[in-house]
Amino acid sequence: MTELIPKVQVPMNFGVQYLGSPSHSNLKFLLESGEELLANSMIISYNSPVIENLTTNLFQSTIEVQDFSKDAVQCFLEASYSGDVKKISRSNFREVNKMGHVFDVAWIVDRCYKYFKSLTETVKVNNYTEQLFVFEEAMFMFITLKKRNFVELVITKFTCLTTCTEHFVTKYLSDITSCSSTTLDEIIEMTGKEEYILIQVLVNHLENNNCVIDPKTRYILERLTFKSRQAAHKPLYLELMKKLESIDNPSKEDFKLIVGLLTRCYGASEGQEVAKKAGYVPYLFHNFQQLQDINDLDTLATFLEKSPLVTNSYIFYDAVFCWLFDKQVDFRTPFVKVSSKFVTKFSNIMTSRGWDPLPREYIEVKINPIFGGLTAMIFKNVHMVTENKSNYNRIVSISDYTPDELFSRDHDIKFKFKQDRLGRFDCQRKKYRLRLCVDTTA
Repeated sequence: MTELIPKVQVPMNFGVQYLGSPSHSNLKFLLESGEELLANSMIISYNSPVIENLTTNLFQSTIEVQDFSKDAVQCFLEASYSGDVKKISRSNFREVNKMGHVFDVAWIVDRCYKYFKSLTETVKVNNYTEQLFVFEEAMFMFITLKKRNFVELVITKFTCLTTCTEHFVTKYLSDITSCSSTTLDEIIEMTGKEEYILIQVLVNHLENNNCVIDPKTRYILERLTFKSRQAAHKPLYLELMKKLESIDNPSKEDFKLIVGLLTRCYGASEGQEVAKKAGYVPYLFHNFQQLQDINDLDTLATFLEKSPLVTNSYIFYDAVFCWLFDKQVDFRTPFVKVSSKFVTKFSNIMTSRGWDPLPREYIEVKINPIFGGLTAMIFKNVHMVTENKSNYNRIVSISDYTPDELFSRDHDIKFKFKQDRLGRFDCQRKKYRLRLCVDTTA
C-alpha cells in the first residue's frame, strides 16, 4: 500500500534563493507602484490558507497588496520561503504584522508578537521615543485588528517601571485634543491608581488653553474617580478644582460637570466638611467666579435671570445665599442689605418662569446677619413661600444626587423634609438637619 506523503508543516525552509525565479514563480504580488513581486503559489499557500483559497479555489494568479510597502511584502515573502522572519524591523513591523493577520499566517503572527515583546521589554524609563513606538503600535493593533494583547504588554511594562507611566503620559497627553477616546481609555487604565498623573495633565492643559473644557478634557474629567488620592498630591487636586471654578461663562453642561467634580473631589477625603456645607443649602455657587465679580443686587438679579444654570427658585436662592456668604464683611456684617425691590424682582422671576415657591422649612434656618435680611424679606412675600408640608418627606444628603438631577431639566426641584414616625411633621425637632433632595419626576 502506498503511503501518503506527509503534510508540509510550516514554518519550513523551502529555499529563499528560489523566490522570484521566473521558472518557479506562478503567483504575482501587485504593489501600489505597479511593480510585481513573483512567488510560488504552492509555497505561499502552505503558509497562508487565505492565499491557498484564492489560488486553488478562485484561480487567482495575482494578489493585490497595494496597502503594503514593498519592504513589508518582500519581508513577508522571504519569511514564507525561509521559515524565519529575518528582515523584520521597526520600520516594517506594523505592515508585516498586519499581513500576517490579513493572510492568516499564524506562525508569522506569533513571531511578530515575540518581536514586539522583545522591543517592549527593553524600553527604558527615560526614552520617550521607545515608549511612543511600542504604545502606538499596540494601539494600531487594538484599533484596526481588535487585538488587545499588545496593549496589555505595554501597560504591564510601563507600570512596572518606576516613573515610566508618569514620564510617558505627561508627554503623550501634552496635546489632549489629538487623542481618540479609545486611546484615552487605555491611558486612563495605564495610570490606574496614579490618577494624580492625569490631574497634572489636566491642570497643564487648562492653563495653556484658557481654562476651556474641550471634548477630550471633558472625557477625562468625567472618568476621574478620586479614589486613590494621596496626601502628597492633595495640592494638585485642589489646583485643578480652582481652575475649574475660575472658568468664565461655563455652559450648563460644564457647570453640571464642575459641580459633580467638586462634590466627588472634596467628598473623597473631606466628606464631613462637605456634608456640613451641604446640610443647609446645596452650596452650588460657593466661590463661583462670575458671582464674585458682581457687587450689587440689581446686577446679581439680572445675571441670575439670564443664566441658563438657574432653572428653578431653589438654585436662584442658593446663588444669592452663596453670594452673600462669600462676600460677607465679617461673621456679623453683611456685604449689602437685601432690599424689598430685589425680593420683588426675585418673586416676579419666579412667577414668569412658573417656578414653585420655597418651602418655609427650607429657608428658615438661614436667618443670620451676614445674609442681609434675605430670608426675612422673602417670608414677607406670600408668593415666594409655601406652608404646605403634606408633600414633604425625608431630606437626603446632596451627595446622594448627581448634578444631572439638579440641572438636566428645566423644572422645580422638589425638596422633601423629615416626617416623624406618626407621619406628622415636627418642625421643632432640631436634631434633623435639612438636606437637599431631588425628585426627578417633578
